[in-house]
Amino acid sequence: MKRKLLLLTALILPLASCDFFKQFLPDPPSPPNPPVEGDQLNIIALEMKGRYGDSLIIKYNDYDILVDAGTESDEDTVQEALVKYVTDKTIDLLILTHLHSDHIGAMQDVSFFKSIGMNVKTFIDPDTLPTSKTAENYVDMREAFVSEGSDYISYYDLINITEYKRKIYLSEEDNIYLEFFDTGAVAKPKEEVSDLNSSSIACVLNYSNSKVFMAGDLPSSEEEALINSMDASQRNYFKEENQVLYKTCHHGSITSNGDELLTYVKPDTIFSMSGILSSNQENAPLEDQHPYIAAINRMAKYSKDIYWTSINGTTVFSSKGDIFTKTFAGRTVDYYLDGKIVSREEEKDITFLNSAWYKQLSQT
Repeated sequence: MKRKLLLLTALILPLASCDFFKQFLPDPPSPPNPPVEGDQLNIIALEMKGRYGDSLIIKYNDYDILVDAGTESDEDTVQEALVKYVTDKTIDLLILTHLHSDHIGAMQDVSFFKSIGMNVKTFIDPDTLPTSKTAENYVDMREAFVSEGSDYISYYDLINITEYKRKIYLSEEDNIYLEFFDTGAVAKPKEEVSDLNSSSIACVLNYSNSKVFMAGDLPSSEEEALINSMDASQRNYFKEENQVLYKTCHHGSITSNGDELLTYVKPDTIFSMSGILSSNQENAPLEDQHPYIAAINRMAKYSKDIYWTSINGTTVFSSKGDIFTKTFAGRTVDYYLDGKIVSREEEKDITFLNSAWYKQLSQT
Protein backbone atom coordinates (compact mmCIF):
# COMPACT_ATOMS: atom_id res chain seq x y z
CA MET A 1 0.00 0.00 0.00
CA LYS A 2 2.82 2.43 0.88
CA ARG A 3 4.45 1.80 -2.53
CA LYS A 4 1.18 2.61 -4.30
CA LEU A 5 0.82 5.86 -2.34
CA LEU A 6 4.39 6.83 -3.12
CA LEU A 7 3.87 6.06 -6.81
CA LEU A 8 0.64 8.07 -6.87
CA THR A 9 2.37 10.99 -5.16
CA ALA A 10 5.25 10.80 -7.64
CA LEU A 11 2.77 11.00 -10.52
CA ILE A 12 0.77 13.89 -9.05
CA LEU A 13 3.67 16.12 -8.02
CA PRO A 14 4.98 16.75 -11.56
CA LEU A 15 1.43 17.60 -12.66
CA ALA A 16 0.98 20.01 -9.79
CA SER A 17 4.13 21.81 -10.84
CA CYS A 18 2.82 22.47 -14.32
CA ASP A 19 1.47 25.97 -14.99
CA PHE A 20 -1.51 24.45 -16.78
CA PHE A 21 -2.48 22.36 -13.77
CA LYS A 22 -1.83 25.20 -11.27
CA GLN A 23 -4.65 27.30 -12.64
CA PHE A 24 -7.15 24.73 -11.38
CA LEU A 25 -5.72 24.57 -7.87
CA PRO A 26 -7.14 26.83 -5.11
CA ASP A 27 -4.81 29.51 -3.86
CA PRO A 28 -2.97 28.16 -0.82
CA PRO A 29 -3.56 30.02 2.46
CA SER A 30 -0.81 32.48 3.30
CA PRO A 31 0.27 31.62 6.83
CA PRO A 32 1.63 34.43 8.95
CA ASN A 33 5.36 34.83 8.60
CA PRO A 34 7.17 33.77 11.75
CA PRO A 35 8.16 36.77 13.85
CA VAL A 36 11.64 38.06 13.15
CA GLU A 37 13.99 38.28 16.10
CA GLY A 38 13.72 41.75 17.57
CA ASP A 39 10.42 42.63 15.86
CA GLN A 40 8.40 43.12 19.00
CA LEU A 41 4.82 44.27 19.14
CA ASN A 42 4.00 46.52 22.11
CA ILE A 43 0.49 47.40 23.27
CA ILE A 44 0.83 50.28 25.73
CA ALA A 45 -2.35 50.71 27.78
CA LEU A 46 -2.22 54.09 29.52
CA GLU A 47 -3.25 54.84 33.08
CA MET A 48 -6.19 57.23 32.74
CA LYS A 49 -6.80 60.18 35.05
CA GLY A 50 -10.19 61.43 33.81
CA ARG A 51 -13.48 59.68 34.46
CA TYR A 52 -13.79 56.73 32.07
CA GLY A 53 -10.94 57.58 29.72
CA ASP A 54 -9.47 55.22 27.12
CA SER A 55 -6.17 55.49 25.27
CA LEU A 56 -3.50 53.09 24.09
CA ILE A 57 -0.47 53.12 21.82
CA ILE A 58 0.42 50.27 19.48
CA LYS A 59 4.08 50.14 18.49
CA TYR A 60 5.74 47.79 15.99
CA ASN A 61 9.26 48.86 15.09
CA ASP A 62 8.74 52.41 13.72
CA TYR A 63 5.04 51.98 13.01
CA ASP A 64 3.01 53.75 15.70
CA ILE A 65 -0.74 53.78 16.28
CA LEU A 66 -2.68 55.86 18.78
CA VAL A 67 -6.10 54.41 19.61
CA ASP A 68 -8.27 57.04 21.34
CA ALA A 69 -6.92 59.83 23.54
CA GLY A 70 -8.83 59.86 26.81
CA THR A 71 -10.57 62.79 28.44
CA GLU A 72 -9.49 66.42 28.68
CA SER A 73 -7.87 65.50 32.01
CA ASP A 74 -5.67 62.96 30.23
CA GLU A 75 -3.99 65.45 27.88
CA ASP A 76 -0.64 65.50 29.69
CA THR A 77 -0.67 61.71 30.17
CA VAL A 78 -1.21 61.00 26.47
CA GLN A 79 1.28 63.62 25.31
CA GLU A 80 3.98 62.32 27.65
CA ALA A 81 3.38 58.76 26.42
CA LEU A 82 3.62 59.85 22.79
CA VAL A 83 6.92 61.62 23.43
CA LYS A 84 8.26 58.53 25.22
CA TYR A 85 7.16 55.84 22.76
CA VAL A 86 6.75 57.52 19.36
CA THR A 87 10.40 58.29 18.93
CA ASP A 88 10.24 59.10 15.20
CA LYS A 89 7.61 61.79 15.92
CA THR A 90 5.15 60.26 13.44
CA ILE A 91 1.83 58.71 14.39
CA ASP A 92 1.25 56.47 11.39
CA LEU A 93 -2.36 55.81 12.31
CA LEU A 94 -4.74 57.61 14.65
CA ILE A 95 -7.88 55.58 15.36
CA LEU A 96 -10.76 57.23 17.21
CA THR A 97 -13.20 54.43 17.98
CA HIS A 98 -16.11 56.87 18.38
CA LEU A 99 -16.61 60.55 19.10
CA HIS A 100 -17.39 60.58 22.84
CA SER A 101 -15.39 63.01 24.97
CA ASP A 102 -13.75 60.26 27.06
CA HIS A 103 -12.06 59.02 23.87
CA ILE A 104 -11.28 62.30 22.08
CA GLY A 105 -11.33 64.92 24.87
CA ALA A 106 -7.56 65.35 25.15
CA MET A 107 -7.10 66.39 21.51
CA GLN A 108 -9.06 69.56 20.97
CA ASP A 109 -6.88 71.31 18.39
CA VAL A 110 -3.73 70.80 16.34
CA SER A 111 -1.54 72.08 19.18
CA PHE A 112 -2.14 68.80 21.03
CA PHE A 113 0.20 67.15 18.54
CA LYS A 114 2.22 70.07 17.19
CA SER A 115 3.29 71.31 20.64
CA ILE A 116 5.17 68.02 21.09
CA GLY A 117 6.40 67.90 17.48
CA MET A 118 4.11 65.05 16.39
CA ASN A 119 2.73 64.50 12.90
CA VAL A 120 -0.29 62.32 12.08
CA LYS A 121 -0.19 60.46 8.76
CA THR A 122 -3.65 58.84 8.68
CA PHE A 123 -6.89 59.37 10.62
CA ILE A 124 -9.60 56.72 11.02
CA ASP A 125 -12.90 57.35 12.80
CA PRO A 126 -16.64 56.59 12.32
CA ASP A 127 -17.26 60.02 10.71
CA THR A 128 -20.55 60.42 12.56
CA LEU A 129 -22.20 63.83 12.73
CA PRO A 130 -20.63 65.69 15.70
CA THR A 131 -23.07 65.91 18.60
CA SER A 132 -20.93 67.98 20.97
CA LYS A 133 -18.47 70.86 20.93
CA THR A 134 -15.74 68.36 21.84
CA ALA A 135 -16.52 66.33 18.72
CA GLU A 136 -16.67 69.47 16.57
CA ASN A 137 -13.23 70.49 17.82
CA TYR A 138 -11.81 67.08 16.98
CA VAL A 139 -13.25 67.16 13.44
CA ASP A 140 -11.82 70.66 12.91
CA MET A 141 -8.42 69.39 14.04
CA ARG A 142 -8.64 66.36 11.72
CA GLU A 143 -9.57 68.55 8.77
CA ALA A 144 -6.66 70.90 9.51
CA PHE A 145 -4.24 67.96 9.31
CA VAL A 146 -5.87 66.66 6.13
CA SER A 147 -5.50 70.10 4.53
CA GLU A 148 -1.77 69.81 5.26
CA GLY A 149 -1.45 66.40 3.63
CA SER A 150 -2.64 63.80 6.15
CA ASP A 151 -4.92 61.01 4.93
CA TYR A 152 -8.41 60.26 6.20
CA ILE A 153 -10.37 56.99 6.00
CA SER A 154 -13.82 56.61 7.50
CA TYR A 155 -14.89 53.39 9.20
CA TYR A 156 -17.70 53.16 6.65
CA ASP A 157 -15.23 53.20 3.77
CA LEU A 158 -12.98 50.61 5.40
CA ILE A 159 -15.94 48.24 5.64
CA ASN A 160 -17.68 48.99 2.34
CA ILE A 161 -15.06 50.02 -0.24
CA THR A 162 -13.45 46.96 -1.80
CA GLU A 163 -10.01 48.49 -2.31
CA TYR A 164 -9.38 48.64 1.44
CA LYS A 165 -10.19 44.95 1.99
CA ARG A 166 -10.90 45.92 5.62
CA LYS A 167 -7.21 45.73 6.45
CA ILE A 168 -4.40 48.11 7.35
CA TYR A 169 -0.89 46.61 7.33
CA LEU A 170 1.75 47.66 9.83
CA SER A 171 4.19 45.49 7.87
CA GLU A 172 3.28 43.42 4.84
CA GLU A 173 6.66 41.72 5.00
CA ASP A 174 5.96 40.45 8.52
CA ASN A 175 2.22 39.98 7.83
CA ILE A 176 1.11 42.11 10.77
CA TYR A 177 -2.16 43.93 10.18
CA LEU A 178 -5.33 45.39 11.63
CA GLU A 179 -8.53 43.84 10.33
CA PHE A 180 -11.76 45.83 10.70
CA PHE A 181 -15.21 44.26 11.10
CA ASP A 182 -18.82 45.12 10.44
CA THR A 183 -20.73 45.49 13.70
CA GLY A 184 -24.07 45.97 11.96
CA ALA A 185 -24.13 49.57 13.19
CA VAL A 186 -21.42 51.18 11.03
CA ALA A 187 -22.58 54.74 10.45
CA LYS A 188 -22.76 56.32 7.02
CA PRO A 189 -20.61 59.44 6.59
CA LYS A 190 -21.99 62.43 8.50
CA GLU A 191 -24.88 60.33 9.81
CA GLU A 192 -26.55 61.49 13.00
CA VAL A 193 -26.36 58.63 15.49
CA SER A 194 -28.38 58.44 18.69
CA ASP A 195 -25.96 56.07 20.42
CA LEU A 196 -22.33 56.79 19.60
CA ASN A 197 -21.20 53.69 21.48
CA SER A 198 -22.96 51.53 18.88
CA SER A 199 -20.92 53.18 16.12
CA SER A 200 -17.64 52.10 17.75
CA ILE A 201 -14.89 50.74 15.52
CA ALA A 202 -14.18 47.03 16.03
CA CYS A 203 -10.89 45.52 14.87
CA VAL A 204 -8.35 42.80 15.57
CA LEU A 205 -4.58 43.23 15.37
CA ASN A 206 -2.97 40.06 13.98
CA TYR A 207 0.67 39.08 14.40
CA SER A 208 1.49 35.40 13.87
CA ASN A 209 -0.30 33.65 16.77
CA SER A 210 -0.90 36.89 18.69
CA LYS A 211 -4.25 38.65 18.35
CA VAL A 212 -5.43 41.86 20.01
CA PHE A 213 -9.19 42.46 20.13
CA MET A 214 -10.46 46.07 20.39
CA ALA A 215 -14.02 47.38 19.95
CA GLY A 216 -14.25 50.76 21.68
CA ASP A 217 -17.46 51.09 23.68
CA LEU A 218 -19.44 48.61 21.59
CA PRO A 219 -22.53 47.37 23.49
CA SER A 220 -23.68 43.75 23.60
CA SER A 221 -26.51 44.48 21.14
CA GLU A 222 -23.94 44.68 18.32
CA GLU A 223 -21.75 41.77 19.40
CA GLU A 224 -23.66 39.07 17.47
CA ALA A 225 -23.26 40.99 14.19
CA LEU A 226 -19.56 41.43 15.00
CA ILE A 227 -19.11 37.67 15.46
CA ASN A 228 -20.89 36.99 12.16
CA SER A 229 -18.61 39.49 10.43
CA MET A 230 -15.49 37.80 11.82
CA ASP A 231 -16.77 34.39 10.73
CA ALA A 232 -17.46 35.73 7.25
CA SER A 233 -13.81 36.80 7.07
CA GLN A 234 -12.43 33.51 8.35
CA ARG A 235 -14.40 30.67 9.89
CA ASN A 236 -13.57 30.45 13.58
CA TYR A 237 -11.44 33.59 13.51
CA PHE A 238 -9.89 32.85 16.91
CA LYS A 239 -8.03 29.53 17.04
CA GLU A 240 -7.04 27.47 20.05
CA GLU A 241 -3.36 28.17 19.34
CA ASN A 242 -3.89 31.95 19.31
CA GLN A 243 -2.79 34.09 22.22
CA VAL A 244 -5.59 36.64 22.53
CA LEU A 245 -5.27 39.98 24.32
CA TYR A 246 -8.76 41.38 24.89
CA LYS A 247 -9.43 45.05 25.61
CA THR A 248 -12.70 45.28 27.49
CA CYS A 249 -15.55 46.93 25.61
CA HIS A 250 -16.90 50.13 27.19
CA HIS A 251 -14.27 50.17 29.97
CA GLY A 252 -15.64 46.93 31.44
CA SER A 253 -19.34 47.81 31.36
CA ILE A 254 -22.05 45.33 32.33
CA THR A 255 -23.89 46.20 29.09
CA SER A 256 -20.95 45.00 26.97
CA ASN A 257 -18.59 42.00 27.00
CA GLY A 258 -21.37 39.44 26.64
CA ASP A 259 -20.92 35.69 27.05
CA GLU A 260 -21.42 35.02 23.35
CA LEU A 261 -18.56 37.34 22.38
CA LEU A 262 -16.25 36.11 25.13
CA THR A 263 -16.92 32.47 24.19
CA TYR A 264 -16.04 33.29 20.60
CA VAL A 265 -12.91 35.36 21.28
CA LYS A 266 -11.50 33.02 23.95
CA PRO A 267 -9.33 35.68 25.65
CA ASP A 268 -6.09 34.65 27.35
CA THR A 269 -5.43 38.08 28.88
CA ILE A 270 -7.93 40.87 29.52
CA PHE A 271 -7.27 44.52 30.30
CA SER A 272 -9.46 47.54 31.02
CA MET A 273 -8.92 51.30 31.09
CA SER A 274 -10.84 54.00 33.00
CA GLY A 275 -9.90 56.63 35.54
CA ILE A 276 -10.65 56.25 39.25
CA LEU A 277 -13.67 58.34 40.24
CA SER A 278 -12.89 61.31 42.50
CA SER A 279 -15.07 59.81 45.24
CA ASN A 280 -12.95 56.63 45.18
CA GLN A 281 -9.75 58.61 45.68
CA GLU A 282 -11.03 59.78 49.07
CA ASN A 283 -11.18 58.08 52.44
CA ALA A 284 -14.71 56.77 51.94
CA PRO A 285 -16.37 53.44 51.11
CA LEU A 286 -15.46 52.34 47.61
CA GLU A 287 -18.09 52.89 44.94
CA ASP A 288 -18.46 50.31 42.17
CA GLN A 289 -17.40 51.86 38.85
CA HIS A 290 -15.98 50.89 35.44
CA PRO A 291 -14.82 48.17 35.24
CA TYR A 292 -17.88 46.91 37.08
CA ILE A 293 -17.44 43.91 39.35
CA ALA A 294 -20.36 42.08 37.70
CA ALA A 295 -18.71 42.48 34.29
CA ILE A 296 -15.32 41.39 35.64
CA ASN A 297 -16.90 38.29 37.19
CA ARG A 298 -18.45 37.44 33.83
CA MET A 299 -15.07 37.81 32.09
CA ALA A 300 -13.31 35.84 34.81
CA LYS A 301 -15.17 32.74 33.62
CA TYR A 302 -12.95 32.91 30.51
CA SER A 303 -9.68 34.19 31.94
CA LYS A 304 -8.38 35.09 35.40
CA ASP A 305 -5.51 37.06 33.85
CA ILE A 306 -7.29 40.43 34.11
CA TYR A 307 -5.70 43.86 34.60
CA TRP A 308 -6.91 47.42 35.11
CA THR A 309 -4.53 50.29 34.42
CA SER A 310 -5.86 52.20 37.44
CA ILE A 311 -4.54 49.35 39.61
CA ASN A 312 -1.37 48.48 37.68
CA GLY A 313 -0.60 51.84 36.10
CA THR A 314 0.44 52.12 32.47
CA THR A 315 0.91 48.55 31.26
CA VAL A 316 2.91 47.31 28.28
CA PHE A 317 1.82 44.02 26.72
CA SER A 318 4.65 42.73 24.48
CA SER A 319 4.74 39.91 21.94
CA LYS A 320 7.02 38.53 19.26
CA GLY A 321 4.11 36.72 17.67
CA ASP A 322 3.16 34.38 20.49
CA ILE A 323 2.47 34.90 24.20
CA PHE A 324 2.17 38.39 25.71
CA THR A 325 4.57 39.42 28.45
CA LYS A 326 3.55 42.26 30.78
CA THR A 327 5.43 45.24 32.23
CA PHE A 328 3.74 47.47 34.80
CA ALA A 329 4.61 51.05 35.68
CA GLY A 330 2.48 51.11 38.86
CA ARG A 331 -0.39 53.51 39.38
CA THR A 332 0.00 57.19 40.19
CA VAL A 333 -3.48 57.70 41.69
CA ASP A 334 -4.37 56.39 45.16
CA TYR A 335 -7.44 54.79 46.64
CA TYR A 336 -8.28 53.93 50.25
CA LEU A 337 -9.28 50.81 52.15
CA ASP A 338 -10.24 50.87 55.83
CA GLY A 339 -8.92 54.41 56.16
CA LYS A 340 -5.49 53.62 54.67
CA ILE A 341 -4.03 54.19 51.23
CA VAL A 342 -3.57 50.87 49.43
CA SER A 343 0.09 50.30 48.56
CA ARG A 344 0.94 51.14 44.95
CA GLU A 345 4.02 48.91 44.99
CA GLU A 346 2.21 45.86 46.38
CA GLU A 347 -0.46 46.08 43.69
CA LYS A 348 1.84 47.02 40.82
CA ASP A 349 1.89 43.62 39.12
CA ILE A 350 -1.15 41.79 40.49
CA THR A 351 -4.27 40.79 38.63
CA PHE A 352 -7.46 42.74 39.21
CA LEU A 353 -9.01 39.72 40.95
CA ASN A 354 -6.23 39.84 43.55
CA SER A 355 -6.50 43.57 44.22
CA ALA A 356 -7.85 45.04 47.45
CA TRP A 357 -10.32 46.95 45.28
CA TYR A 358 -11.88 43.77 43.88
CA LYS A 359 -11.84 41.90 47.17
CA GLN A 360 -13.72 44.65 48.98
CA LEU A 361 -16.32 45.41 46.30
CA SER A 362 -16.98 41.76 45.47
CA GLN A 363 -18.05 41.21 49.08
CA THR A 364 -20.58 44.04 49.14
